[in-house]
Amino acid sequence: NIFDGITSEYGGHNQGISGWIAPPPIDIQGNNNQLINSRVGKTAGALTIAGNDHIIENNVFHDFGYVAASVSGIQAKGNPYNIKISQNTIFNSGEIAISATFKSSEITHNHIWNIGKQKTDIAAINAYNSGDVAGTEIAHNLIHDVWSYNDTAPHWGGYGIRFDGDPGGMGGIANNNVIFGVKRGSRWKGDLHTFVNNVAFGNTHIDINVALFDIITDHVIPSVNVASSIVISFISCP
Repeated sequence: NIFDGITSEYGGHNQGISGWIAPPPIDIQGNNNQLINSRVGKTAGALTIAGNDHIIENNVFHDFGYVAASVSGIQAKGNPYNIKISQNTIFNSGEIAISATFKSSEITHNHIWNIGKQKTDIAAINAYNSGDVAGTEIAHNLIHDVWSYNDTAPHWGGYGIRFDGDPGGMGGIANNNVIFGVKRGSRWKGDLHTFVNNVAFGNTHIDINVALFDIITDHVIPSVNVASSIVISFISCP
């Protein structure tokens, strides 16, 4: 199925009741579906994805997540794989822009900004704690202005890109992304990830936060914060 040129506004509503999340206006399931050239906005959540082999391309997602209990702009459900999320514009969110726990998928050439205005522990592109993200590539994305609303808690939030939780995924790839003007540039947990040729600059707290894993003792080493330096081929500009 191809869904082309859809316009949806006020399609999902959430009153912020604990434990209840309203369904988004678009819920893609099954296999081999496309959402292209469409616009979704002014809603609690925007899009959920289940199943495999879908294409989400050249869409605008805006003004969503107006309460913290809303789903993300683009939200994975179950264990989807071979999902292509490309050339989308995503902005003005109280929530995460893309919940990126997909396998063998592409999240590329998206422009994401003004994210996290209602929640503290978030990232623009966030792969949360559900294990293997092997083969998923996050590349050529432009990310800026990620706020992490009122974040005075000890947990971390306001990232551009984050592999989150323990193990935070295995085998992800991030390359050629540009992250600036956010609270914390990036957060890397898990193991066997590849990060090359990314650029981070002008971020208010840190550019890079790495949770190192000691393969000899099988323990997580406390996080290492790095600012204004080159680490794992991550270019950080002063």
